[in-house]
Amino acid sequence: MHKSFRQLVEESLLEASDVVKKNGLIIHSDGSLSPHGRLDVSPHLFRDINNSNMDRDTKISHANDIIAMHGSDASSILSKHTDLHHLNRLVSPSVNVHPTDIAYNLTQHIKSNMSPKDAYVARSMFNDLLSHPKADESTFGALTNHAHKLGYSHDDVDAARVRHPNTSANSIHHKVTNTSNEEVHLSAIMNPNTASHTLRHIATSHPVNMEHGKIHQELLRHKNTDSETLHHIASNGIHDEYTKSMILRHPNVSNQTKQLLDSK
Repeated sequence: MHKSFRQLVEESLLEASDVVKKNGLIIHSDGSLSPHGRLDVSPHLFRDINNSNMDRDTKISHANDIIAMHGSDASSILSKHTDLHHLNRLVSPSVNVHPTDIAYNLTQHIKSNMSPKDAYVARSMFNDLLSHPKADESTFGALTNHAHKLGYSHDDVDAARVRHPNTSANSIHHKVTNTSNEEVHLSAIMNPNTASHTLRHIATSHPVNMEHGKIHQELLRHKNTDSETLHHIASNGIHDEYTKSMILRHPNVSNQTKQLLDSK
């Protein structure tokens, strides 16, 4: 059979590098892996595998999964990964499956009588999906309904939701104003998308206690904390010099608040 110039070059590289080709996978002489003949699979997807402490066979298994899954549509990938432990491999952001699809499939495996091993994998997947870079409102919705079966509360899911960069300011505000949970409020402060009126609600929902409370300390670091919220914090509580300096350094501090702190 006539071989193309590219095939001849690739074969010569294989021989020169002392590597083995297996199922579209190159196993280099130094033990590292890379895709072969698959332009849709970027070599950088193999970086985590190559840098891991997994044994050689496990690395090859994971690499073959990536080659098999990448570029395929979600439904065909999911149809081949019905087992919980196989499903766990799809959580990687490099796989072409939306986290919501994985979340819905995960919920079908969550049962009250799961084995300790399955429960551990399910909880690990649950947490990974909450922080998945492509997670969105539908992902969090799918996970919320089954959170209690894994020992999580709705507030646990909402804390991850309001912290996630894909969550809109409106959604953050809705979640924050419908709970008094401190972890949800603190998580919202950690998100740069959180709007000033949401931060103001959080500030006025908790006593100003700079010594023991982290909420108001973090509010002083948020770029969207407005002058009204800063004045509220300055007016309610006895502050040390460090806290005063944080308030005064904030770009949104008003002259009224500056005068108030100068008089204390």
